[in-house]
Amino acid sequence: MSESEDRIIGLLSELLIEQKRTSRELTTIRQLVTTAVQFARDAESEIPENYRRFVNAFHDVHHIKWVYEEVGIAVPPHIHRELERLDDRYRQMLEKMNTAGGAFDKVRREMADDPNNRWDHTRLLMQEKPNETRKRSDDAGSAKEGTDFSGSLGDSSEPDRIEHGEPRNGSGENPTRRI
Repeated sequence: MSESEDRIIGLLSELLIEQKRTSRELTTIRQLVTTAVQFARDAESEIPENYRRFVNAFHDVHHIKWVYEEVGIAVPPHIHRELERLDDRYRQMLEKMNTAGGAFDKVRREMADDPNNRWDHTRLLMQEKPNETRKRSDDAGSAKEGTDFSGSLGDSSEPDRIEHGEPRNGSGENPTRRI
């Protein structure tokens, strides 16, 4: 063999070694990226990323409002307007994620299968038809017909009430206050 042939064989050997090293690196990178993507998918199966980021932003604006109030300064109107926008958008996101097949609906269905739940998650699995109204009780115990829970107060000056679920045991006692 001539010197040039030896040199060519040496260069090809170096290239082959470099190619094997690159192949191992790419395999390692692919495995790590696959692991990272799996972690992201697992996290999003419970709380979607867009929801998590939105709630963080909402909390940040609320905290800004609180800072003004804490030092006794009037909260600027633009912060109130932003909180109003965030409130409406939050309601829209919750409606979307709680509809049949939405992210929270899927989690709730999975949770409803657990017989050891403290709370009854099946009560929220029944979805109402759009524009349908439902009864709700006021302080006196009577039901108000036609109350729309679309998020607006309409003609009523009464604020919306939060409906709390009953403990799964049906006893009416608060399971967090057991002694």
